[in-house]
Amino acid sequence: MEYTGEKGLLWAASGRCNYFRTAYTPQLLARMKESGLIQLGLSIESGCERPRNEVPRKQVTDEDIHNTIQTIRAAAGDTVIVNSGAMQDFPGETAKDKIRTIIRINRLSRNLNAQFSGAQPYRNYPYTELSEKDVTIPRGSLEFYLKNVAPGGAVLTEGKRSWSSLFHEFPLSLYFNSRTRLFRARNVAARPIQCDILPPKYPSGYRIVGPLFRTIRLRLRFNIWGLFMGPPVIYALFLLWKKARILYFDTRGKFQRLPGKIRRVVRARAGVRGKGGEK
Repeated sequence: MEYTGEKGLLWAASGRCNYFRTAYTPQLLARMKESGLIQLGLSIESGCERPRNEVPRKQVTDEDIHNTIQTIRAAAGDTVIVNSGAMQDFPGETAKDKIRTIIRINRLSRNLNAQFSGAQPYRNYPYTELSEKDVTIPRGSLEFYLKNVAPGGAVLTEGKRSWSSLFHEFPLSLYFNSRTRLFRARNVAARPIQCDILPPKYPSGYRIVGPLFRTIRLRLRFNIWGLFMGPPVIYALFLLWKKARILYFDTRGKFQRLPGKIRRVVRARAGVRGKGGEK
């Protein structure tokens, strides 16, 4: 910290919410901010203690998360971006667990200058302790692993995921990131680097997704979650918007001017076929 403070540099760090029990005091966090800390990574994994502590074994309680919010808010306010995320589809995870994750992310977003990477899908790794407990993975099947294991070693689960799970990964983070206040450096050559905190900016696609979240906002406000059919409906409309956007660019000719490789990647992500069945 002394070096970055002396040189006027900006830097990022990552940690865990249970570090705020003793190690990360308000005084230490204030010193970190003064020495150029601009981003702090803190993943909550789940809004519910059971999957958070049984599956990835984070050993983070709800009280730890609450204490972390209070410490960062008091010591840094909006001047440090908290980069957070969560996981979903844990073995044994219930619909109520996912709702608790939405509530927890909303609380972080309301109290901190937070940016979310979405509720990423739980990925199983062969021959780990958790893999042995997953009865959906066949034992000793070379063909299964050749078809379903990513280069990084994780078992691919995208084909089994519901629209509700895809909602938690994409539109949900898009909605909460509309509250994030980013920084812009006035002069990167100056020391120390001076930054302006920008007002929240709607990310691409928010103007479509935002109105769809009005029902979610009402549920969060009044904590009413009966007949919660929002996730698959919102994701279906979000997917239609993505496909319509690609088709619009195809029609106007803007999309065709992009390099062929980029067109194929964008089409593949949107699930839209080009001329002659090209993806």
